[in-house]
Amino acid sequence: MIPLAKHQLAQALHSHYRAARRVEKAQILDAFVKATGYHRNYAIALLHHGPPQRRPERRGRPARYGAPVVETLRRLWEASGYLCSKRLRPFLAPPSHDRALRRTHTLAPGQDRPRADERRHHRSQSSPPIGGTPSPAA
Repeated sequence: MIPLAKHQLAQALHSHYRAARRVEKAQILDAFVKATGYHRNYAIALLHHGPPQRRPERRGRPARYGAPVVETLRRLWEASGYLCSKRLRPFLAPPSHDRALRRTHTLAPGQDRPRADERRHHRSQSSPPIGGTPSPAA
């Protein structure tokens, strides 16, 4: 039995279990444990409280990074020897940023320096957003 079916069964039996007397509860519980394979105490909790509700989505503004920005940050992070975000931040200033990328040969072929919009975006970021795992915007 798949987990969704188990939770649907728990939802269906929840109101009947709550209204039942002790002997009927034992019978419902025995049948539920046999059908789902759940531990008896977990089955009691499910039937008493109902299946767990889905957690709400995380609140807050999502970070938005474009694919070129993420790639440039990754290349800089590798070029710096995998520094933490607070120590990586000074490398995002244009002169050292360009030097680090040139030194490690991580710029695209024919590209002598990062694009201006990439540099501007990196300089505007604070350390914590840099430190998280950047993922491209959808």
